[in-house]
Amino acid sequence: MRSLIAVLLLASGLAAAGPHRRAHKPTRYRVEATAFCLHGETAAGTRSRVGTIAADPAFLPIGTRIRILEAGEHSGVYTVTDTGAKVQGRRIDLRLATPAEAKRFGRKRLRIQVLHWGDGSVDEVTEARPRH
Repeated sequence: MRSLIAVLLLASGLAAAGPHRRAHKPTRYRVEATAFCLHGETAAGTRSRVGTIAADPAFLPIGTRIRILEAGEHSGVYTVTDTGAKVQGRRIDLRLATPAEAKRFGRKRLRIQVLHWGDGSVDEVTEARPRH
């Protein structure tokens, strides 16, 4: 009887603590990547800069942070700050420093890892820069 009471007390204590949530595991995708080197304002209202990407907001909402894998010197952490008419579905467009660098990058199939899902906005101050 005592063991039954102990089990019930333990179970009620766990239930009172609430459900234990697991942290969201990063998600990996294969994408088609291109590059650009345009200056100006992004869809998020920030300045276009190295370390940002354009993506389809239905796939990667603005503010999403990703790690780009398999892209050599361009591998690293980027933030989605822009969209584009030609960036639809599982496509991304990396903002690189020079037009020559963007041309050399060309078009690649590579993997990305979602580190944080965006909510459709970006804070200019906390916007990520590429980290390798």
